[in-house]
Amino acid sequence: PRDLSVEKSLYFLKDVSSLTISRSNLYEYNTEHFVIYYGKDYPKIALWSDTNHNLIPDYVENIAQILEEIWLKEVIEFNLGKPYGEIPIPVYIANTGIDINGKPLKLPEEIAGLSSVIKNQGIIIINAEPPYSLYTKPMDILKVTLAHEFFHLIQYAYKINPKKENLWLYEGTAVLMEGLVFPEIEDCLYSYVPEFLKHPERGFIYYENLFHPYSTVIFFDYLQKLYGISIIRQLWQ
Repeated sequence: PRDLSVEKSLYFLKDVSSLTISRSNLYEYNTEHFVIYYGKDYPKIALWSDTNHNLIPDYVENIAQILEEIWLKEVIEFNLGKPYGEIPIPVYIANTGIDINGKPLKLPEEIAGLSSVIKNQGIIIINAEPPYSLYTKPMDILKVTLAHEFFHLIQYAYKINPKKENLWLYEGTAVLMEGLVFPEIEDCLYSYVPEFLKHPERGFIYYENLFHPYSTVIFFDYLQKLYGISIIRQLWQ
C-alpha cells in the first residue's frame, strides 16, 4: 500500500496528539481549503522545478491544484462530508527539512503519504517524491494518494481511531475514492484488487496480509454502482 502499514498507521493515529511540528524555516503555500508546508531541503529533481519562475516549486503547485479538485469532488459533488479539523487543512511535505519533535519529518521512499490528527486537527503528510510503480506514473500516484488520504480525514470526522477489524471499511472506501475522483487512473486494479480475487475465502475482516483491507475496494465499487455514491455516505453515517 502507498500509505503506512496497518500496524504503523494505527500506532501513528493513537500517539500523534502530542507531536509538535516546527514551522520555523518553512515555506508555505495557501489555497482556499489547504495550507501546504515544505522545507528548503526539497529534492532537486524535475518534479520540483519552477517552470513558471514564480519561486513556487511545480510539485507544490500541483499538490495544491489536485487537493482543491479533490475537495470539489469528495465534499461538494459527492457530498460525503467535511474533513476532520479546521480549514485550511495543513499538508506537510516530508523529506524536505521539516522538523517534527526536533527530528526531521521523513517518510520511507515506498510510502507516498499518510493522514492523521494532531491536537484535534486533521493533517496530510505527503512524500517529496512519489514511490516508483510499474503501472502508474509518478503524478498519477500523487493524485490517487491525495484522494485516498483526504478521504481518511473525512472518515475521521465520523469515527477516528480505527480498530483492526474495521480497517477494511476505512481502507476499502479510501481506495474507492481514488477511482471515483480520478477514473482515468486505474492504479487500484493493479495494486490491490488482485489480492482479493486470489483469496476470496478470507472475506473482509482479514488484516494479516498488508494489502487485504485495501483490496476490499471491489465490494464498495460494487455497492456504489448499484446504489450510487450516497451509499458510501450512508455507511459512514
